[in-house]
Amino acid sequence: MFLQVIQGLLVQQQKKFAFELLIAVTGLENISVSKTGKVISIVDLGTNVDLGTYDLPSFVDTKTIECQNDNGILHVYGYRN
Repeated sequence: MFLQVIQGLLVQQQKKFAFELLIAVTGLENISVSKTGKVISIVDLGTNVDLGTYDLPSFVDTKTIECQNDNGILHVYGYRN
């Protein structure tokens, strides 16, 4: 299992996110992402293994968090408060 985290600012073509978290989830077929306050937790539902807990920056509005799995990379986006 390969797990890598990269944080940074992102400007995309149509959306301007204040925060992006990229997590390589290659080889995982069924993952769950849950959000509690300013914390995101990721679990592999196939094995029930906790893949990590990540603190969101204080400037991110938690109501704007979006997740997208794109060819083995989990993208977690958020807008500024």
